[in-house]
Order: sequence, then C-alpha cells, then structure tokens
Amino acid sequence: MKLQPRARKTWWKIGGLIVLILVVILCSMAAALVVGILQDAPPAQLHNLNEQLAQTSALYDGGGNYLESIDNGEYREIVPLSQVPRHVQEAFLSIEDRAFYDHGGLDLRQIFASLRANLQSGEVVRGGSTISQQLVKNMFLTSQQSLSRKLQEAYLTLGLEQNLTKDEIFEAYLNRVDFGFGSYGIEAAAQGYFSKSVGELTVEEGALLAGIVKSTAQYQPIKRIPISDLPEDTELLDTMQVGGVVMGLVENPKAYERKDLVLHTMVQGGYLTEEEAREAQMRPIELRPHIPEPSGYSTYVTDTLKQEAILALETAGYSPEDAERTVLNGGLKIHSTLDGALQQDLDQVYRNYAPLLLDPARGKGAQMEDLQLDEDDNLLDPQGRLLYFSYGNTYDEEGNLILPPDVYSENAQGIILPATYFDGTAPLSLRDAYTISGENHLMVFSFGNLPLEEQEYQLREEGIFFPQETLEAHPDLFSRQDGLLVLSASYGNPPEFPSLQPASSSIIIDHKTGGVLAFTGGIDVDNAARLRLNYLHSLRQPGNALAPLSVYYPALASGQTLASAYDDSPLNVHGEIWPSGTYFRGYSLLYTALVESLDAVSGKILEELGLEASLGELEKFGIGQESLVTSGENEQRNDYTLDALAGGNLVRGITLPQLAYSYSILATDGAIPQLHFIQRIEDPQGEILYQAPEEARAVELEEESLALLRYALMDGKFAATTPADDFSVLGQNKFNSDYWSICANDEFTVASWIGNDAQGLAMVEDEGAVLDFFASIYRLRDSQGEMELPQNWTQATVSSKTGLLATTAAYRSGTVLTLPFVPGTEPKEYTENYVRKLICSTSGELVTQYCPDEEVVSRYFFQRPDDYDPEEHGGIRPEDYLSGPWRYCSVHTKEWYEEQQELEDEDDDDDDRDREDDD
Repeated sequence: MKLQPRARKTWWKIGGLIVLILVVILCSMAAALVVGILQDAPPAQLHNLNEQLAQTSALYDGGGNYLESIDNGEYREIVPLSQVPRHVQEAFLSIEDRAFYDHGGLDLRQIFASLRANLQSGEVVRGGSTISQQLVKNMFLTSQQSLSRKLQEAYLTLGLEQNLTKDEIFEAYLNRVDFGFGSYGIEAAAQGYFSKSVGELTVEEGALLAGIVKSTAQYQPIKRIPISDLPEDTELLDTMQVGGVVMGLVENPKAYERKDLVLHTMVQGGYLTEEEAREAQMRPIELRPHIPEPSGYSTYVTDTLKQEAILALETAGYSPEDAERTVLNGGLKIHSTLDGALQQDLDQVYRNYAPLLLDPARGKGAQMEDLQLDEDDNLLDPQGRLLYFSYGNTYDEEGNLILPPDVYSENAQGIILPATYFDGTAPLSLRDAYTISGENHLMVFSFGNLPLEEQEYQLREEGIFFPQETLEAHPDLFSRQDGLLVLSASYGNPPEFPSLQPASSSIIIDHKTGGVLAFTGGIDVDNAARLRLNYLHSLRQPGNALAPLSVYYPALASGQTLASAYDDSPLNVHGEIWPSGTYFRGYSLLYTALVESLDAVSGKILEELGLEASLGELEKFGIGQESLVTSGENEQRNDYTLDALAGGNLVRGITLPQLAYSYSILATDGAIPQLHFIQRIEDPQGEILYQAPEEARAVELEEESLALLRYALMDGKFAATTPADDFSVLGQNKFNSDYWSICANDEFTVASWIGNDAQGLAMVEDEGAVLDFFASIYRLRDSQGEMELPQNWTQATVSSKTGLLATTAAYRSGTVLTLPFVPGTEPKEYTENYVRKLICSTSGELVTQYCPDEEVVSRYFFQRPDDYDPEEHGGIRPEDYLSGPWRYCSVHTKEWYEEQQELEDEDDDDDDRDREDDD
C-alpha cells in the first residue's frame, strides 16, 4: 500500500528530526571532546615570553671577574628584534612563514595543504605550522604529533596572537629556536657558528642559520664527531672536548644546500632579487666556531656554586623548584666569594696531588694504603670483611659483571645472585671494585644504582632474587657468554674513569666576611665526571680533630687550666679497653693531651664534664644535634659516647666546610658572619635577588678559654711549617681512613681532608705525607696573623706531669713546661712525686756497689701518685708506670769487678818486674 503524500511528508519530517538530533549529539560530543582537550592544555603565561626563555646564568668571583657559565643544556642570550638585521628576519619569514604578518596565527592554506599531504600518506609528513604555532609548541607543548596536541596548539596560538604583537612573537621565536651546536636563539647561533654578533651577519650567513630550523640534526653547519671516528685526512674546522672526549668539528654539506633553498625562497617572497640571491649564493662562508676557553678553574667550581646559589635563593624565599629553575634558566649573575687567583693556585696543587702525596717511597701496597687481599685478590677491611672486588677478576673491559656458574643459582622462577655482589643499600647498587694502576696507586670504580624498581627484585636470605617477570621486562639485563652469566654494564652504570685513592678536598675561609675564598671537592680537578667525586660535602668522621671543640674548650670554660693533670691510661668502657690499639704516656697535662691528641685524656675529661655539657658547647661551634645520631635514633650505635665525642668517631660524620667553619669561630672568638659561597645574586635587569648577611653570628663563648685553646694549638704538629701566631690541628679517626688538617690565624682558616671512599679501608699512618701535602696548601695564602695573649696574663713553669710549680727535681728530670694562665688561676703549690736515683751513666741502670764512682750520676724521675694495676687495664702499662730504671747495672757486675781486679793485679805484677829489670 502506497503512502499518501501527507504520510510521506510526515515521515520525512521525522527522519529529518532524527538526523538533526544525531547531528546535534555528534556535534555536542565533538564539542565536549574539544573542550576536554583544550582543558588539558598546559598552563601558559602568554605575556613576556622572553622572560620565560631559558637564559644561561654566569658565575663571577669575589672581584667581579667572570668565572664560568652554568650549563643548563641551552646557551642563550636574549636580543631585541631591533638588533636583528632585516635580511636575517626575512630569511626566516621566507622559509618558515611568509604570511606571518598577514594571518592571525593559523594559516588555513598551510593547514589544508598539510592535511591533504598527511591523508594521502597515511601518516604525519607535513606540519604546516606558522611561526606562532612553532613558538607555542616549543615553549608550552611536546613534539608529539596528534590531533589533541594540534588542537591545543591552535588554541594557545590564538591566545598568543591576542596577547602579543607580531613583532613580540617574532622576537620571542628568534630567541627561542634551537640552532644545534649547543646554541639557542639567534644571538647564540651567530656567536656559536661565526664568533660574531647577530647584527654582523651577512645575507648568506643569515640564510644558513634560517635553514637549520627545519632539522638541526640534518642542517646544522658544523657537526661534532669523535676524532677517533674520523678518517685521518678529514679537514677539521677545529676540535673541542665534550664530556672528556675530543671531538672534531667538520662542515656539513647539507647545510649549504639548505642555505641555497632559503635564498631561493627569499627571491620568491620578494625579499631579494635573483641577482642578489645569486651573489649571496656564490660568496664563500667562513665558519669560525666559538670554542669556549677553559675557565682555568676546577670542574668542582660550577657544580658547587650552582648548588649553593640554589640554597641561597631558598633562603630568600624561593621554593626548591623555583630556586633551581631560576639558577639554571634565569640568566642570573651569581657573584661568589672566591678569590680567583687563589682558586687557581689551589687547583694547581691538586693537579700535582699524586706525585706530591702518593710518594712511591711511602706506603704498603698502593701508595698510602694498607691493603689486605683474599685469595681472589678482593680487598678486605681490617676485620677481614669484603670491601672491594678485584675489577679485573670480576668485570670485563666494558664494565659487565661476569658471574661464573658456581656463584649464582637459577630456576624457572628466576635468578639469585649472592648478596656480596651488592653493597647492601637500596635502591640496588653493585659493590665497588678496585684496581692498582701502573704507578702502584689504588683506583676505585664506583657503580651506580641498578635502574630497577624495588618490586622488580627481592632481598632473600640466600641473596638477591630477580624473578622471571623482571627478566622478561628487561631482556638485556643478563646475557650468556661461554657458560658465564653476564650482568650488563648498561645496568651497572660503571664510571668512565676510576677514582684515585685516597681522595682529598680543601677549603679556605675568609674571617672578615665568612666567605669561602677557594675550595676543591676532590683530586680530579679536570674530570668532567666530577659530580660523583665531589667530597666537599661528604659526611666523614673528624676523629680527634673534634676534641678541641667538644672536650678541651668546655674543660677550659669550666675552670680547668692548661696545667690540669690527667692520667693518660686506658679506660674501661662497658667491659672493654678504650681507646684500643694506642700508646699511653701516663700522667700528662691538658696542654700536652691537646697538642698530642691523647684520646684517653679526652675521654677522662669528657667523663668529668658530662655529655650534655660537651654537646652544649659543641653547638656553639656550629656542630649541633642535627649532626649527631641520638640514642633515640639508634640505641646501639649513636654519638652519645666517649668514642664519638672524645674520639671524634661520629656515626654519620660532618663535612669539611662544617669543621673548617667551627675552627673559624675559634679563631675569631665567634665574631664571624655565617659561612657562605655566594655573595649576591642579580637577575638580568640587575635587581638583587639575594645578598649574603654581613653581620657576625651571635655566639656566647669564653674568650679567655678560646685564647688558651689557641695558644696550645700553636704548638700543634704543623708548628714547624706555619707562622708562629697560627694554630693548627691534625686529626684522624680510629680506622686511619680519614685525616683532617686545619690551620688558622685571625684572618683565614685553611682546612683539608684526606681519606678513602670506604671508611673501613685504613691508610698507612704517615703523618709526614699529610703534613707535607697540607703545607703546600697552607702556603698559598700569604698572611701573618696576630694572635697574642692578653698582656696582663701570667706565666708559670710547671711540672709537665703534675701541673704544679716546678721544683729542682722537675727541672732535672726534664719534665717542665712554661704555660700561660689567666691571673689567679696559676698553681700555688710546688710539685712533689719525684724521686732521686743514682744511675750508671754507662748502662743507664741503677748503680751497684761495683759501678765506678766516675760513672755514677744522680737523676730525678717522676713517681706516679697512685697504685696502677695493669691487670685492670688489659695488661697495659703507661710510659711512666715505673719511676725510672728498676734493674741494677748489668755492665758493672761482680764478675766484671773481679775481672777488673785481676787485670789490675796483673798490671801491678808487670810494674814490679819492670822495676826489677831496671835495677
């Protein structure tokens, strides 16, 4: 049955309505999708784009001299559009966006042309982006090619065009573009390729640079290729070092082909005549790559000052993220406190580190190292525990870990490696390895963390388990070679170069400002991989270099004098002898214990003072609770012990700047500003973002006690190599893995640390080597301090055993010292405890009845005032346990006497016979 016209009309209406509804729904869905995509667009500040461009920050020394630039991956210098020659602007417009000044940000003709090309090919082969779109993509979006990204790009581009003029957009674009060769922005490109400013570029040079934008990889005029990969007859523009590798700089022919295309488009755009383009095409271009001169400073300078600048901005109110971003990309002028000449001198000392400190005449095994090896040549600590693997026996030349079948197990569930191959930290890290260089130096390879998530391995009693799922997710983690299991070096991350042991770092502090005048973070001053080797802020055990601050100053501040006497004999701490493995002098003065670093005396003084008193005074020197491990943190191993506070064997340790600054406080009676590396920070407009505080710290210290402490330290172990008014400290921890050297006067503090990466690895006890090396550093600063005792102080000559006024017996025994005293604290009583003994001058023993009178001398000896039982002290007898010799003369014995008598009788008989013959 046929529908009537009215019915057909009704169905058409219904159908049309349905189609309309579907269209509305589809449009709504599309609109919702577009809105969602646009809402996901990254936040973009569309004003002041130049301020958002990463600019290279520069470092300066304390005198305003340029030191170095901070590497942020982009070298850029912002220039206004007015400084860019018109022909250079036209070169970019002709090749990138000829209609730039005519469209509203989106060029529909280019969009449809690129859409048609992409549809025909089935993939994105043409971008069709305007200069505005390229700027938006480079500043706010990723390079991902997708519909959502193109919609966001279009949306942000329209917003950009509404907020900025065309010239502002073009200026930002020219300052943003990546030109390769480490150059970002047109000025950096002109400097990088031609060593000239953008205003000096010729037509052909501008065209060459404009041609790079499409693809820096293909069209940058200069390519950097390792010298080792180039044929010998390659013509080089120059060479440069990149990450320690020598690169040859060679011309790229494709760049010139692209330059000719740019000149052709300039003709098409009406910017050049054909004759002008032909002339520009024929003119030769001289590439003069800008090779930055070596700064002349150690590779630690930039890394350390960059981090210190970030911390400085944080103190000025910046968040950690904003501080880092501003330092890296803000084009800042960062004025450090460094003395440029002194810094270079210090770097030079460290360039001569190996021959200066690691003298082949010293040491056992590798120089200054006391090495203990197992049967596989792995290096052990003094307790026989594994420290380092032998690199040659454990790793191949590429740094792959080689595992023989008998050291690992494998089943269907996965692979288990022995825990000894790892250092026991999380995330998972391979144990370090060592080798001995041709110069007999210890070299250590430090490995990085394996790039695995914690759930991708398991810590088991039998070792480290890598489940099958991990092996499938990382098929290149392990491989097989001739029946051996190989863990890839790409996961172990071995260093390119091993580090020389022992390592060292130094710092020089100016007391007037609190600024650091020079420093180095390690011995590899020219090593590009310095970040892994920077020891400046490493936490190390100060050893007995801590005692003057934690023990002797508190003792003097509590009323003790330099003549206070203590018995340098072992203590019994929880049933164990402390300190162990040392020599004990017996009765000694506080002065002697301080100068000679007698740990037992330090411990006995600390027991008298109490830990809390020591901690309170120590905090005044800048070493507070945050540097110590409390018993609440670790009941078994903490710093509330004699070993930590008297011996300086802290659990975590302190840094070199921290200890050096503590002694700066001692040198200045606390009148020194806070330690700092950064003087001030300016933004590109010259506004000061940070200024170091100039006021001194408010510290309540007993000046008389500080003066006494300094006086004693003037006779320290560096006294022979330092000016008379300078004081010094030489400290070492109980493992002999850390040596500290500090010298100071009223102007400077100079401090150095020498030690092994592994604190369990002992060095040969060779104070001479340490003293010689440190003296070469201390001589760098030319200064004569003026540290004098107050004129009204008194001096007294006392017994160096009892601290009481010296008697004739003390003088004759050779045990006297002349020491200063705060008026009223000098001793009033004369010493006793001395005995007179007759000694045979030949044997040095007690006289007998047979010793000739002419051989008998009278000597005086100190006699200990108490009953000391060696059995209660581990069988140890201090040096003065016996009051002089206790054996009788072993030369002039009865037998000797009788023999002498016989000889005399024979002589008498001979004389008688001679007289008879004469008669």
